[in-house]
Amino acid sequence: MVIQRGLFFFWVLTGLFTPCVSADLPGDVKLVDETTLIDQSGRTINVSRPFSRIISLYGAHTENLFYLGLDSEIIGVSRSDSYPEKAQEKPAFSYHDDPERFLAARPDLVLIRPMIDRGYARLTKRLEQSGITVVSIQPSTIEEMYQYWKILGMLTGKKDTSHRMIQQFQLAVEKFNAYSKNATPPPESVFRGHP
Repeated sequence: MVIQRGLFFFWVLTGLFTPCVSADLPGDVKLVDETTLIDQSGRTINVSRPFSRIISLYGAHTENLFYLGLDSEIIGVSRSDSYPEKAQEKPAFSYHDDPERFLAARPDLVLIRPMIDRGYARLTKRLEQSGITVVSIQPSTIEEMYQYWKILGMLTGKKDTSHRMIQQFQLAVEKFNAYSKNATPPPESVFRGHP
C-alpha cells in the first residue's frame, strides 16, 4: 500500500487535524490494551473480532478505511463523502437520518466524530441500545493521528496495514522537515512591501 505524496498535505489542510473549538471538548482516546480502547466520549470498546459492517459518518474516517484496504466492509458513508471515488458507490447516511434507517442496514460499527456525539445523542444512544458499537474519534495532532491509525487497524483487523501507514506518514514528515530546513526564506521585501 502506498500513501500518495499529496495525502500528507491533504490531511493537514482539509480538516482531519481540525481542532474542536466547542467549550464541550472531547476527552482523550486511550488504547487500554491490544483489544480495548476508550473513545473520545468515554465509551469502552472491546474488540473481540474485527468489525465487518461499518458505517462511517465522517469523510476522514471513510478515506482512511479505504486506505486500509477495506471495501465490502464499508456498508455506508456520510452523504458528503466523495473521496475516494469508491465512496460514491456506497449507500449514503446522515446523522440527521432516523435511527431506523441505520438499524435496517445492520451495521456492527458506526464511526463518528465528537461533534456528532454531542449534537445527536439520541441517534448514538439508540444505536447502542440496539447492540451497535459506536466509536467517536477525531485526531487533532500528528501524535493523535498515529494512535488513530492504530485504533482503525484494531477495529478492522488491519493492524499491519495501519502500522505501515504510520511508518509512511512518519517518513513523509521527516522528508518535509528536511526539505523545509534547507529552504531559503523569502526576501524581506515580500513582507514589508516595496522599498
